[in-house]
Amino acid sequence: MALPFEDSGWGPPRGGGCVALLSAKGLGPAPSGRSLPSLSLSKMAAPELERLLAELLEPDSGVIRRATARLREAFADPQTPARLGLLLRAAPCPQVRQLAAVLLRRRLLGRWRSLDPALRQRLPVLLSEALEQETEHAVTVALAQLGALVLRRGGVGAWGPLGTWLQAAARDPQPPRREAAMLVLSAALETAPQALAPHGPALAALCRGALAPGVPPGPVAYSLRALGGLAATLGDTHTELLRSLLPEILTALKSLLDADEERGAEALEVLDEFLEADPAAVTPHLRPLLDLCLQVAGDESRGDAVRVRALATITFLAQKRPKALLRGGLLAPVLGGSWPPSAPTPPRGAPTPRRRRRRGGAKAGGGPAPDTRLPRSALDALAMGLPPEKLLQQLLPLLEPVLGSPRAGARKGGLLALGALAGGCGEPLRRRFLAPALGVLRGGLGDPHPAVRGAAACALRSLAQCLQPEVRAVAEEALPGALAALRGDPDTGGGGAPPAKAWYILESLLECLGEGLGPQLPAVLEAVLGALEPAGPPRSLELGLSALHALGRAWPGRAVLTQALAREGPGRVRDNACGALARHGGALPPELVVGPVLGALPLGQDLGEEPPVFRYLVGVHGRDPPQLRQHAAELPRACGSVVGSGRLPPELEAGVLGLLRDVWGSCPTAFEGGLARLPPGDAARLRQALGLADAPRTC
Repeated sequence: MALPFEDSGWGPPRGGGCVALLSAKGLGPAPSGRSLPSLSLSKMAAPELERLLAELLEPDSGVIRRATARLREAFADPQTPARLGLLLRAAPCPQVRQLAAVLLRRRLLGRWRSLDPALRQRLPVLLSEALEQETEHAVTVALAQLGALVLRRGGVGAWGPLGTWLQAAARDPQPPRREAAMLVLSAALETAPQALAPHGPALAALCRGALAPGVPPGPVAYSLRALGGLAATLGDTHTELLRSLLPEILTALKSLLDADEERGAEALEVLDEFLEADPAAVTPHLRPLLDLCLQVAGDESRGDAVRVRALATITFLAQKRPKALLRGGLLAPVLGGSWPPSAPTPPRGAPTPRRRRRRGGAKAGGGPAPDTRLPRSALDALAMGLPPEKLLQQLLPLLEPVLGSPRAGARKGGLLALGALAGGCGEPLRRRFLAPALGVLRGGLGDPHPAVRGAAACALRSLAQCLQPEVRAVAEEALPGALAALRGDPDTGGGGAPPAKAWYILESLLECLGEGLGPQLPAVLEAVLGALEPAGPPRSLELGLSALHALGRAWPGRAVLTQALAREGPGRVRDNACGALARHGGALPPELVVGPVLGALPLGQDLGEEPPVFRYLVGVHGRDPPQLRQHAAELPRACGSVVGSGRLPPELEAGVLGLLRDVWGSCPTAFEGGLARLPPGDAARLRQALGLADAPRTC
């Protein structure tokens, strides 16, 4: 259970507030920002130590540096921890009190046994007195961390007065004291769970009191956090106790979510803790738990953070207790309510959730936008944990009305749900529901809304392997529409499609078709190369290159790249196609690749493609030297511009020179003929680099 105690937010005060307050009491630093006068730090009294801590809070790096050095000297005095303890309640500045608690806690981390025995006995009293009078939340957090460390190092016996204060404050009707008590308890259960494990029932009773109706959100939130820590501590050793707590926890969560949504979102984690610690304790309460999470996840008036958190709990439940959901008749509510909240479809032209996150925007609640991966994870967990036939029998009837819904968001959610079944239900889906599944994909890929087409493409990628070869026909039918969407053709449903989504759909279809791309290769090539125009937008170039690499993942795709090298003139398009072909050339016989690559050299614009191209050529030469020797006449033209240019890494340029020397030694006549066709200056430079300046010319 993650507790945000380390992020207490203390820092330098604005306007020197702490120092001004201390100066008014005659304890502030010397005027004009000068540091404290030198004094015997080994005998520093509490007021001087307080003044030193105030200097550490000054927004002046020089003052902080000097104060840090003097603080190290002060810790040489064994009485310094005791003086820090006095500052926990005596310092008038809250930042100083908080810093004293933090420093004392760090001091005690590895030095508990060497601590003055009197201070070990006195510290719980100091802590209880400080907590009793503290009004600043950040200081209370620091004190709670310190108290938890005392419990961890000294055990329950060392806690003594602090434990007495905790029990009294937890029953106090005053909200601040009760909130502080629950905060201390949650910190203790996080830091020293084993010390409190024997007292589980008593601690549960303390937390129960803070869940009563009418208690403010603060004590309720920390009580739920403490109960999550208690569940993790007890595990499955107190099933009846944890089971009895669930109804009150669910009631408190509902009230907290309505009163303080941010705290409620964090408090939902208590359900995960109970599921992780003892799933059997949760099973009798699965229906109200699910009702709460589904209601929160589906409430569009709530903030994104709390909706995402509720979906995460549903996913965790599906992972932990899938069969209990099936036996309890709860599978249908989970299936029907888990994915629609994550598939809202914004109006055309509205920013996508990803774009909103990039711009830093979000709904009320300040959290991330609903993530479609969460409900898919829940369905994937169910598919892996349940008999596939039973899951499909309940899911597919629910999908039919969703996929026919007039709401694009519902159709999108249904397609994502179908794709999530690939991992655990692929084979039964093919065996019994092949025709309906293909029909759903066909309809989704032809949907007028781009978000739905994108979801169908995602489902196609997930299901393609288990639905082959029949699914190729669906992809082939959808390919013309995908190409039209790239052109923005409104007559074919492409109008207004976001470019990234349109390219994603095209890549999904290409991966599915593979060798079946066949006669549609020219149209695909035209669309891809059209996006690689140097004058086009950088983003279009990036997406086109991604599609070009998708073509390169299939044998016909590499043939298309070879066609691109043959048909395109010098320029960035040919350079990119050359680089793509070289990257994927290892899966092809070199005789199909070496000739087109050499024909495209030297590169004209995108010189960044040179390293992969020449690395491929050097690799081919190392494996099969005759493949390069038969192109001896072309090699001087292809390689001459990079030798000595500094554009290749030294080890790669050395490999190119070795390749050229080997070819010259084996085929000197053809190589010299290629040199003769170079401009005289280039030929002389290449001959000198190869050490051929004095060699006889045999051409």
